[in-house]
Amino acid sequence: MKRSSRYSPTPDFKLLFESAPGLYLVLARDLKIVAVSDAYARATMTQREEILGRGLFEVFPDNPDDPAADGVHNLRASLKRVAQNRAADTMAVQSYDIPRPKSEGGGLEKRYWSPVNSPVFAPNGELAYIIHRVEDVTEFVRLKQSEIEQHKPTEGLQSRANRMESAVDVRVQDVQNTNRKLETAARKIARLYQKNKEQNRLIQQANRLKSEFLANMSHELRTPLNGIIGFAEIMHDEKVGPISSDHKEYLQDILTSAHHLLQLINDVLDLSKVEAGKLDFLPERTDPSLVVAEVCEIVRTLAAKKRIKIEIECDPDLAVIQADTRSLKQILYNYISNALKFTPHEGKVTVRVKTEGSNHFRIEVEDTGIGIRSEDLNRLFLEFQQLDTRNAKQYAGTGLGLALTKKIVEAQRGRVGVISTLGQGSIFYARLPRVTSGQPAAGADPRDRQRIVTAPDAPLILIIEDDADDRAWIAGVLRATGYVVETVATGAEALVRCREQKFDAITLDIMLPDMSGRAVLQKLRERGLNQQTPVTIVTLLAHKGVVAGFQVNDILSKPVSQSEVIKALERCGVTPRTPRPVLVVDDDRSALKLADKTLRHLGYRTVCRKNGRSALRAASKEPPAAVVLDLVMPTMNGFEFLRRFRRTRRGRHTPVIVWTSKDLSVLEQNELRSAATAVARKDQNAQELIDELRSILRAPNTSAHETYER
Repeated sequence: MKRSSRYSPTPDFKLLFESAPGLYLVLARDLKIVAVSDAYARATMTQREEILGRGLFEVFPDNPDDPAADGVHNLRASLKRVAQNRAADTMAVQSYDIPRPKSEGGGLEKRYWSPVNSPVFAPNGELAYIIHRVEDVTEFVRLKQSEIEQHKPTEGLQSRANRMESAVDVRVQDVQNTNRKLETAARKIARLYQKNKEQNRLIQQANRLKSEFLANMSHELRTPLNGIIGFAEIMHDEKVGPISSDHKEYLQDILTSAHHLLQLINDVLDLSKVEAGKLDFLPERTDPSLVVAEVCEIVRTLAAKKRIKIEIECDPDLAVIQADTRSLKQILYNYISNALKFTPHEGKVTVRVKTEGSNHFRIEVEDTGIGIRSEDLNRLFLEFQQLDTRNAKQYAGTGLGLALTKKIVEAQRGRVGVISTLGQGSIFYARLPRVTSGQPAAGADPRDRQRIVTAPDAPLILIIEDDADDRAWIAGVLRATGYVVETVATGAEALVRCREQKFDAITLDIMLPDMSGRAVLQKLRERGLNQQTPVTIVTLLAHKGVVAGFQVNDILSKPVSQSEVIKALERCGVTPRTPRPVLVVDDDRSALKLADKTLRHLGYRTVCRKNGRSALRAASKEPPAAVVLDLVMPTMNGFEFLRRFRRTRRGRHTPVIVWTSKDLSVLEQNELRSAATAVARKDQNAQELIDELRSILRAPNTSAHETYER
């Protein structure tokens, strides 16, 4: 005979919690109320559905009419201690003003509570919730206050106080029992949390796949369009031969449609990236006036068709900012094209860039267009919104431009806005920080981050090339030949560097992402330190018509050979000078000998020193092409040598390879990351040192000899 087993259903923990005799709240980490017991709701004269999901101090604020009220302050401090100490926190008796419902006359009722706040942890150890438990001791406190005021407590009052104290003890026992039940519920919640964690992982995986899809789609859509636009422009500009006026008109139609389609694709993809938090901002030093001029040049044709005058007003005190050039151009383009769209023929559009405080700047685009009704202003920056569908045919667009502008600006901790008068025009503005946070600019390819030189007095060459592979290849060729090399990936960055530094020669690609090479040449030849600097064009479009009217020394066609690059610089009269020695600094005699022997065998001339002080003297006497530096040395360690060496004029840009067996701390690694060129571990044959040195310094063909400090 089978014995029947009794079925024990799982308790309803939500019902148990809400029916518990104690006064309980469950708070999320952001202090929003996620659960409340019936007893707590009755004591506070609230309804559960009215307070769930709201902030604790939003529901129960201090009495605004009582300047001495400190209940909120004390409770906030207790909750903070729970999060910091990861332990329960018992508070002293607190005075709270509880709002009465309007049905009971409104106003506030003073209550006295003894709170205890306890943490609840998720399986991974993170704080998940805080249980806020209180004991209502209002009557007890009032009795005690009555005793003090009367100075003669009656036996009845004393007896009642004793009963209340006993009742409090009983309630404490009840709370302990309830706590045990809550712990059981907390374990169940933790299991649910683990399940949610797995679901979140799946969501993150889906977001990753979505990001990969967007990246692939971006490439697949933009690549053929860029080809269409590029070749259409070449034909339109008659760079491959003359064309008829009809052909030119048709090509212009192709260009207009292609640009419009590309803008739509960019807007949709960028909007998706912003919403997913995937849009990267790559700040670089740039002149905002140049960016404005570039964007105005892009929309020049549209303005000319409607005979709209575009005026530019740039604050001269805002010469250089640290901003993401791409997003800055996108903001300007969206604002200016929007202004041109809604400005009638022979109107005017004014673009202003001005300072706003010490840390921000402001972009304004003012038009003399149709203006905007006040009731429509709050819909301006919403996706796919057009204010008047009757005008949809007259004013084409998807309604994405302004929405994307708002998201891009806000993602950089800025804000947008508009001031408009119907029938008179509008002013759209964006307020942005002067220094945008983000990763190094796109031009700062990892292969470009080290400013590697062969000698302090070697010719200084600026490479302007947006393709990372081409940029790295040309830089490697020139460095191996003995030139000093700096690289940039955009025209704006190139112009900023050319304002700051005189170069011996410049190589320039015509097809840059932010402006044409012709525009860069025009700015260079107008004024500045590099007005007469030799320029060699390295481009796919290698014919003289590309830079007609500009002073250039050579035009090389990609792919370019090593000998062509070197010969082009030699034709400009720019050749590397006599190689400098390699300075080796190490207190270990065997390591010093190893480095000396190895480097001389490779053809380098060496100067060896046993300590930092004598090495600094040697560097001042004959500036080295590179320094090999040990860190652990007596008298002056390698860190101090490096700091002093970098402060000298010739040592500021000299490559320094740290060659050490020391285990570096995070702090030391961070210091070396900004001050040293590379870090190589010591080994028996110095192979890592050789590899690093070969990557930055050409071994001379002249016979090597050493200057060795005995």
